[in-house]
Amino acid sequence: MSRKKSGKVPLSAEEARKEGRNQGLTLAMAIMFTALLDGGYLQPEDMAGAWDKVNYLSDSIAKGYVNAADMRKALLEEYGIKL
Repeated sequence: MSRKKSGKVPLSAEEARKEGRNQGLTLAMAIMFTALLDGGYLQPEDMAGAWDKVNYLSDSIAKGYVNAADMRKALLEEYGIKL
């Protein structure tokens, strides 16, 4: 009797950690946007602009123009949001 191969390639430990982080980030983004939309703080017609800003900031971080620590500090000092 032969076994069928699943076609899945096993993940390395680092790949598994990265996948877990990506899933966590995706969930956090989904929670944030859902809360903003459901709470009426963000209107559906504003969603594309908000998403563009998220991508712009992500690109700025990747290019080294902005760093996450400074963003967290600004959120805490300016809005009282501790991440």
